[in-house]
Parts: sequence; C-alpha cells; structure tokens
Amino acid sequence: MIVFLIAVVVLALVLEKVLIGKDISRIEADHVPDVQLAEIDQPFHIVVTLANQSHRFVPFLRVGETFADGVRPVSAEEGSARRGIYHVDFTTWLRPRQRVAREIPVVISTRGRYVLREFQLSVGDFLGLKEQTQSCGRFHEVVVPPEESGMEQLEDMFGGFMGEVSVNRFLMEDPVLTLGYREYTGREPMKMISWSQSARGNGLMVKKYDYTLEPTVSVVLNVDGGEKMSQDLLETSLSLTRSVCALLEKKGVKYSFSSNSMLAGMLSDPGAVSDGLGQRHFAGILEHLGRATESHNVPFAKLLEKEAQRGVAAGRILITPGAEEEPERALGRLREASGGNLLVLRATEVGQ
Repeated sequence: MIVFLIAVVVLALVLEKVLIGKDISRIEADHVPDVQLAEIDQPFHIVVTLANQSHRFVPFLRVGETFADGVRPVSAEEGSARRGIYHVDFTTWLRPRQRVAREIPVVISTRGRYVLREFQLSVGDFLGLKEQTQSCGRFHEVVVPPEESGMEQLEDMFGGFMGEVSVNRFLMEDPVLTLGYREYTGREPMKMISWSQSARGNGLMVKKYDYTLEPTVSVVLNVDGGEKMSQDLLETSLSLTRSVCALLEKKGVKYSFSSNSMLAGMLSDPGAVSDGLGQRHFAGILEHLGRATESHNVPFAKLLEKEAQRGVAAGRILITPGAEEEPERALGRLREASGGNLLVLRATEVGQ
C-alpha cells in the first residue's frame, strides 16, 4: 500500500512537471463584442477567446469578467450585482494548440458608449497548488443609440414638410445631371440601378442625381440647451433625431446630418455627415447619437450659421431641446437658405 501511494505521488509530481503549461504568457486571451452598435434592451454577446500556444496541456483556466456599469449579463438574477457592477466567472481547460470561445449574453438598458474592462485570466497547475493571474483584453467598445421617439404627430408633421419640399424643388433650376453613385437600398426603381458600377464588385449601386431631381433634406441637431438644459431633454432630442432619420430612410429621401454635440470616445469630431441613404449611412448617424454628450463644441447660433452656409438642401429639419433662447436672426438665415422649408422640432413640445 505504501509503495502504491509513493507511486501515485511520484506520478503526480511528474505530471506537475511535464504535462502542464505553467507559463501564462503562452495563453492568448481576448474578449470582443459581436456587435459595434447594440440596441437598448436587445441582447448581444461578449465573446471570450482563449488559445493555448504551447505544446503542453493546460488543465485549469479561470476567467473572471467584470462588466462596465450599465452592462448586465442576461442570466444575472435581480440583486446579484455588487454596487451595480456585474461579474461572471467560468473555468475550462485547453489541449496543446487548442482555441476555445465562450459567448456571454449581455444586455444594456441605457444609451451611451461602453468600454469593455480588462478581464482576469488565471492558470493553475495540475495539483491546484499554484496559480498565475494576469489582466487580459484589448480595447473594445459598444455604442448604444437612443430609441425612437414616441411623438405620435411626428409623421404627420413630416408628411406636410416633405410635401413642401417636393413642390419647391421643381421651382429651382432642373438640369438632369448624374453626380455620382450610391448604395442601392431596395427602395429605388430598377431603372436607377447602374449595372456597370455594380459589376465592379461594390454591390448594387444606383445613380445619384442632382438635388433638383432627388429631394434632399438636411437634419440639424442642437444640444446647446442653455441653463435649463436637462438630461431628459437631451435624450428626447436624440430620440427625435433618430425618428426623423428613420422616416427619411423609410421614404427613401437622401439626407445629410450635422450637430454641435461633442462625442464620447472620439479624438476628432466629424461634426457633419454628408448626403446619403442606406444602412451604412444610417448606422453612422446612430453611432453619433449613441456617443453624443450634453457638451457642445459651438453655440446654437453658430451651428445655424454654419448650416446655412453648408451646401444646398431642399429643406432642413432642426431638432433642439427647446429650453434655450432661440437665436431668431440665425434661425431666419437658416430658413431663408432652406427656401422657407424649415421644420423645427423641440423636445419640450413632445407629447403636447
């Protein structure tokens, strides 16, 4: 019996020395969200990948993932968070040169920008006597745009505005010019598809005509709400902006976008998005709305003046908190530059 026990101990020590990968640096680990834009309360996954780059068996790995404030695992029970922060642990093992992936379903309930925190990776030995731990995970972020506004009268107001745009655009000069090409959205007639451009491998492309043939709209978002500005007014303004852009997409109306909001996590502020239509164009604006903060880079009046000087549009839609004192002079210039087709949506008037 004693001989048998000695043999077991010797075998365990051999396994401890030979079979395990004690060097944690030979384990590659990362976590990546499977979406860049996540909708409010719509589950997505944090994908944790572990790869054993050594020729040794790794019998024990522990991953500890602590989520940013506002990110919640779908499986989490009510009250399981500690100070509002959720934590998930799981263990696994790796064969030599093996790669594994584990998906953690999560959900976010508030608009904004969320950066994934580093997670803890622990590697243990065969006997469970030693454990090495290090922080892992490259920089990754998720942006959550606002939900659409529940303003019931918005579509009626939009319909009247677009009626004016459609009439007035034909009173301008009307050269039928093809200015370029853009992505096919599925709403254009087949005769607008340029088969020669589509054959170049960029997907279906349609001709982009002069603005007098296609109605174009400029969407302008102001976040300079003055002293009475509140977070609720900001969120309502952002939701209104999403609803307006979604309606333009639905109607197949090409539109541009500009704003004076400073963006979280952006080294440079694009300020404006040029005329466009389609999923990629809309996604770029949703990212802007998700990153938007209450801080502004130019005052309300300056934003209007810049927009009045920027390009030509058949009409403009201005979304503003409504709590601020409106610069009537700059507003008049913008109305004149829009040919009188200016629709102003104020967050304070939603639901009234």
